[in-house]
Amino acid sequence: MIKQYSALLILLTLTACINATGTVSACTDGSPPIRVVSDDGSYYTGEVVCASGIKSSTATSTVPKYNTKLVQPIPASVDYSFYKTSNFVDLKIPADFDLVDDRRLRYLMEQGEYRNYSNVWDKKERYKTKHGGCKDVLQHFLMANDHARVERWAPDKSKLHIITDGNHKAMTECIHDVPLLMHFDYNYIINDMADIILHHATYQNVREGYLPPTKLNHMQYQKYHLLARTGEFYAYFKDLMPLTPPEHEIIKAYFDEVFMGNPFHTQQKRAQCDVKNPERNATSRNKFGVNGQTGIGPNGCGTYAFNMVNAALLYSIATNNQTIFEQAKKNVTHLLGTFDDDGIQTMQAARGQMAWGYHSDTTIQLSYMAEIFYSLGYDFYEHKMPRSGIPVKQVMFKHWEAIDDHNVLEKYAKHNRGIYQKWTPAFREVPTPKATLFEKPWMHVALSSPRFINEYVTVLSIWGREINMPEFIAKKQGGANNWYQQWVPNEYLYYMNKNRL
Repeated sequence: MIKQYSALLILLTLTACINATGTVSACTDGSPPIRVVSDDGSYYTGEVVCASGIKSSTATSTVPKYNTKLVQPIPASVDYSFYKTSNFVDLKIPADFDLVDDRRLRYLMEQGEYRNYSNVWDKKERYKTKHGGCKDVLQHFLMANDHARVERWAPDKSKLHIITDGNHKAMTECIHDVPLLMHFDYNYIINDMADIILHHATYQNVREGYLPPTKLNHMQYQKYHLLARTGEFYAYFKDLMPLTPPEHEIIKAYFDEVFMGNPFHTQQKRAQCDVKNPERNATSRNKFGVNGQTGIGPNGCGTYAFNMVNAALLYSIATNNQTIFEQAKKNVTHLLGTFDDDGIQTMQAARGQMAWGYHSDTTIQLSYMAEIFYSLGYDFYEHKMPRSGIPVKQVMFKHWEAIDDHNVLEKYAKHNRGIYQKWTPAFREVPTPKATLFEKPWMHVALSSPRFINEYVTVLSIWGREINMPEFIAKKQGGANNWYQQWVPNEYLYYMNKNRL
């Protein structure tokens, strides 16, 4: 499969074309070859034809049938003013820096620490067969917008919500299945991901179609998640992938474009998250008009923005790309500007009854960010937040206060941004263990934050219990979901950093 892509790339370079039978011939009219797009415009089929060979509507001009760019450029409205006075400015990637110790990474993957969770799962069979095969779903960016019934209980189990609008279950499950299989057979998934990522880089097919502003664009949401996950995967495993040097260059050119784009993009015409007045991110309301959707979109500084920024950091360091690294540092600073002066991330805290889960995700993302920077010798936990000047470690303590008591987030949660489970006065009386019943366990958040726990924490009060947190995470219990926000657990980078001295 890999060599097949290599051949295609060479042919594209030579402005040759491939017909349906695989015969190679020059385009006699001097025009460039045309890449064939699927009927729904969602992906390139792998076929390349000359203009004279177009026989169906599935063949398009050299511009595919997408209404959006691969990743939108960063608009002038993104506020990077805090960056100029931050300690990030002078931070560089050392020459010949090696982010990943391949021998150590293989050792960590082979120890089976996470196999206890993988062993209760049907391993390769689910990945290979569910939804027609996850490799095909991921490679061709196939979205199951089939309006299938999805049932979700309220966090306190008080109400069942039925969702039928734009189901993206297949993509979500396949993205989550990759790390499960990876921890059971990482060699298998590395080979698959080499094909998948090279396909993305070759055909530029991880894109979303335009939807009317009143519609939920799950394709856009999944696009950013898949871009982030594959970028993260490539940063860790690129040297173990069966790829040729020219194929690596194709992939790097692709990710360079991705990570120089706008990770705060929300498809409709909305304002960027406010970093000067972050409370406004919780209160802004969407408005629909002839020119699209205005107002601050809930995803602009939400989950996928953090995923993209962390992936950009990892990718830039792993490939020693100073240009991408500089942009990633600016994007980190922009995201930090969306926290209030107490350290609460206002957009994620505004998610009604689901605020605890969304905000806990942010806690995990900060821990990951800290470990990435630590690989360069920079102590992110001592980094000063914009406006307030409090260190990130103090932000983390505030986040654990919210993990202990969901009502810490109430002042923002009551604005109910972008969710179907609304905050109510009655919900604040629900005990936190019940209010967060269907969220990730707090134990997972702890295991995803090994450096913070081991360096700054002794005992924390969690739901009425005094817990020695360093002892707890040393036992490796309760982390069945430890790849929830990353494909590679943060612990692995932590262990590699410990061996870096």
